[in-house]
Amino acid sequence: MKPGTLNSDPRFTDTMENARTEPPLYVVRFSGDFVASFRHYSSAIARAAGEAAIRRGCNVVTERGEA
Repeated sequence: MKPGTLNSDPRFTDTMENARTEPPLYVVRFSGDFVASFRHYSSAIARAAGEAAIRRGCNVVTERGEA
């Protein structure tokens, strides 16, 4: 994976941002739009992968039900 992107898709980015939180959070964005933020990098990558699947039309089952 390229640093800061999901696989080779440059529309997904993950950056560490200080959003008035301590410690800074990993923020996932799609084409610059906020998707989610997490304390752990692995959680941010998992969310970005799920978001990519949803945008491709996949049904993704979450702990809250289908997304």
